[in-house]
Amino acid sequence: MWVVSRPGGDVVFDWRLSRRHGEATSLLEGFQGILQSDGYEAYPAFVRANSGVTWVGCWAHARRHFHDARDSDAARSAESLTRIREFYRVEDDARDLITRQQLVGDAADVLRLQLRQERTRVKLADFAAWLEDQSPRVLPKSPIGQAIAYARRHWAALMRFTEHGFL
Repeated sequence: MWVVSRPGGDVVFDWRLSRRHGEATSLLEGFQGILQSDGYEAYPAFVRANSGVTWVGCWAHARRHFHDARDSDAARSAESLTRIREFYRVEDDARDLITRQQLVGDAADVLRLQLRQERTRVKLADFAAWLEDQSPRVLPKSPIGQAIAYARRHWAALMRFTEHGFL
């Protein structure tokens, strides 16, 4: 089941017989704009082939890999999850401020972007450095090694939410 939606818009459920890359390509044919997804290679491949599409990674998917590593490397998993939680905390703070100030539309997006630029980007830079430091210290095929590799491989897409307040 392929599911495609847009904020405030329709949700499309499309049954396909496979999950191969061609299915994503045909489903998204003609799409221009921002595509947020997990790291399944069909999506970045679609973005590379379509200059009018910008790929945004999903922190919930990246986080899940670190969560799944908690039984095999509790310390690194906990460190990763704590750092990721700090990104989410900034989003919680933004939501609270937006509600208190009764901001909507562009005004809400501006405030959210400001907080991301001021607070989240620094946390992301620290996390990227930690990931780089830890990468050679773990087995690549271990759950934590795969989580670190996933985050590093998709880093540009995972950072993209700090460039726009509406994401």
